Amino acid sequence: MGWEPLLLLGMSKHLYFFMSPQELPEIQTWLIERDVVFLRPCFKDQQEMVLDSLLDFDSTYGWSTVYFTPRRWLPDVVGRLVANGRHYVNFGDSPLVEFGRPAIQADAQSLSRSRLYAQTPKTPEFNEFVSKTYAAFKKQFLVKYPTAQADFATKGGQTLIEQGYEPLLHLP
Repeated sequence: MGWEPLLLLGMSKHLYFFMSPQELPEIQTWLIERDVVFLRPCFKDQQEMVLDSLLDFDSTYGWSTVYFTPRRWLPDVVGRLVANGRHYVNFGDSPLVEFGRPAIQADAQSLSRSRLYAQTPKTPEFNEFVSKTYAAFKKQFLVKYPTAQADFATKGGQTLIEQGYEPLLHLP
């Protein structure tokens, strides 16, 4: 039985937080332990779709957003070819969680908001994966740290904000 999305539309799960880019290796290890694979948002061909490291910003065509999915659902990820010759992940039709990686501007002392985002409901299995992943991620990495842009931060994100980095939705 393959992955088949439910026909209910218009719902999503967001988890906004601030984090330090230096925490990406720990988060990557934590996700890999859950047998997920990382995907580029756009790619030249299917062989280039899988991203080896969350630290790889060079091969993602400048995108800070990447996706992840359990390895068993990788064959169910849908891409679409566009006029520029690249394929883009079809997020709405695929069993994916979006991860907006953090970015900082040290000279301006600015920190962009990170997020986990998933469109739900899709399948009962996917919905359960999203709920469990979000809950475990919050427990493992996040502390309550309300700002105007998010209610949570990692310890590294909290430290940067307390050191004077301005928490922003996006970097200018």
